[in-house]
Amino acid sequence: MTRIAYVSQVGKGKEIFVMDYDGARAKRVTGNGSINLSPAWSPDGKEIAFMSYRNGDPELVILNSAGELRKAFRRAAS
Repeated sequence: MTRIAYVSQVGKGKEIFVMDYDGARAKRVTGNGSINLSPAWSPDGKEIAFMSYRNGDPELVILNSAGELRKAFRRAAS
């Protein structure tokens, strides 16, 4: 089944949602009240990668399709 990951405004933040291709079963997978951008599915469709500012600095976050944190990568300090 085809699923779509997208960003929607929630209060002052931008959260990641997923839904079926026809718009059914929309579900929010982030809820950190921050800015989360550019969701992209992994090739196997089991994980979503996106940019998040949840800790103030940009970081790459990877969630499984249930919305559980798998990995987070921050830019190395210079």
